[in-house]
Amino acid sequence: MKKIILWGLIASFFIMKAQDTNQQSWVFINSNFKFSDKTTVGIQAWDRHWYGKDYQRDMFFLNPVVKYKSGKKTILQTGIFNIFDVKNNAEGVPVSKTKDHFEFRPWQGVFLDHFKIGKTKVSTLTRLEERFIFTEDYDFDLRFRERVILKRPFGPKFFAQGFSEIIVNVDDDATGLFLNPYELRNHIGLGTKLNPKTTVELGYEFYYNRKNYGGGIDDGFDLGFSTNVYTLTVNMNNIIKKKSTKH
Repeated sequence: MKKIILWGLIASFFIMKAQDTNQQSWVFINSNFKFSDKTTVGIQAWDRHWYGKDYQRDMFFLNPVVKYKSGKKTILQTGIFNIFDVKNNAEGVPVSKTKDHFEFRPWQGVFLDHFKIGKTKVSTLTRLEERFIFTEDYDFDLRFRERVILKRPFGPKFFAQGFSEIIVNVDDDATGLFLNPYELRNHIGLGTKLNPKTTVELGYEFYYNRKNYGGGIDDGFDLGFSTNVYTLTVNMNNIIKKKSTKH
């Protein structure tokens, strides 16, 4: 309980620092429960908030996940994102004309441990998402994600890890393209093991969004705390240019 209170205070600090600025915050928690040597069930939750006098938006994510280790280096994954998007207003839209929407997003993924380059482990996560979007109207989209992950230990207690992920919309409504690579996400972090089951990591991330979606660059820092049961991450982003309602 003390840890939860402490991280709540840290999250509050990040959020207060963002008030009346062109920024957004993320608070993420993930809990995993191991059912067998091969099967893990998890629940993930996010709170994402944009700050700004004329542009305010809240998104809440809930994602149950099942992971199955089908081989020594292969993990099959599936889940269902439930996204509650409150005050879904694009740049320039008055708050009085905002609208809420709900998104139901089943997804399937494959995590692969490929090889090592020296001490650096190279992995990939491939994911396909089916997006059912409900606002005043109904919409359906497909989204493909490919993430390359690098992790390297430095002695028994320290490590560095990072990833680069491309996100592609299939049959994209906004651009008319069948395949639209609309966002590139990059992250690098340094961490330490407090004990065999607990780690702390400080990271930096950089996102680039195509101009078709309002153009935009996000960068920011995140602080993560992980145990064998749950992960808690607090993130603050600077939005160099605002984006549209697509996410």
